[in-house]
Amino acid sequence: MLLWISLYGRRLRLIRRKCDIISSTSPSFIVVTRRILFVTDSLFPAGNAQSLHLLSSQLVEDGLEVHVATKCNDPFAGSLADGVVVHPDITHSKRATNEFQAAIGLRKLIKRIAPDIVHSWCGYSNHVSGLGLTMAGVHGRNVRFYSTELFQQPQATFVTGMARRRINRRPEKFIVPHESLGRSLKGQGIREHRIAVVPNGISPTSKNRSSARSLLRETFGLPENARVAVAVAPLIPRTRIKDLIWALDLLVVIRDDIHLLVIGEGPHKWQLRHYVGFTEAENHIHFTGNHPDSLDFITGADFYWHSHLLNPLPVPVLYAMSAGVPVISVFGAGTTELVVSQQTGLAVNFGARDEFARWTKYLIEQPHSAEQLSLQGMEHVRENFAPAQMINGYKEIYAQI
Repeated sequence: MLLWISLYGRRLRLIRRKCDIISSTSPSFIVVTRRILFVTDSLFPAGNAQSLHLLSSQLVEDGLEVHVATKCNDPFAGSLADGVVVHPDITHSKRATNEFQAAIGLRKLIKRIAPDIVHSWCGYSNHVSGLGLTMAGVHGRNVRFYSTELFQQPQATFVTGMARRRINRRPEKFIVPHESLGRSLKGQGIREHRIAVVPNGISPTSKNRSSARSLLRETFGLPENARVAVAVAPLIPRTRIKDLIWALDLLVVIRDDIHLLVIGEGPHKWQLRHYVGFTEAENHIHFTGNHPDSLDFITGADFYWHSHLLNPLPVPVLYAMSAGVPVISVFGAGTTELVVSQQTGLAVNFGARDEFARWTKYLIEQPHSAEQLSLQGMEHVRENFAPAQMINGYKEIYAQI
């Protein structure tokens, strides 16, 4: 009798989910949900949150009720599309006590809005979401939980690894942009059927490069003829920003018009500033943090530098290429699909600092080649990394029962 009741209850839940299907005239658009809650560490649009901006905007247009929980006082909470309800009251921190407090806040939010889906978006939000759903008890039991990971996480300690493995049991799917991240998750004990690959996509920018160029130079007091390379990355040792500083130090020996703008925040910021003080490039390197005009700065740059392989198909690189900015990037898993050497970008061997300087000098001295490279890169991204492809990939996952 109890078994019959259990099976009957499961059948009712399946029927309810099927009744929630929303479909359009396009056969690729199938979504099984009415209300979705995204949980993220930051809504900084020049970072990994750019994909979340695109996805949430489209889901609102499709008629879904979209909520986003982010950290307290997130300066970019107002940058999402109209119709997205933002809850800037979830605190994220590496400290376990603050993660626990964030999970309590998330539990209350889950009880209040009763989402059909909770979708954590990168980093520590995955831990907070799993813990919050566990604490929500009966309110979170039938909530479908997905986790997107766009960044290679560091090696976990024994205790952290145990906690991570426990939390990793909860999501139905782990969504990654590239197979290399999928292999990393398999190494953490996650089975292949729980991993889905959805490549990142980017919308072509409508920003004017000339006006963006002027804004960049006015903001940092640079002369009109200054050549600016931009890099976006968390300021941690693993992103190898030090390699870019070293490369710029080589360039300023022969050119005094070259500058490097580093966009991002992180615990390694003080050490990087200290290191810059021992170079000849001290007055040519600018740290701007997570600046609200970062997308304009990328658009107005002369070059985009990418120095690490931690986030495959990196969103800032996609954005720079779509804006027509020549890209110089390390070559490896997750960048080979973007940087076709000397066709869509210029490839650098991992850790080869001098090659950033060499290729930048080449682009300055060969403006025709630089223009051709930027046009080919723009066309490559628009043909192969359209946002519709990424968005439909997520919708298909949501539609699975």
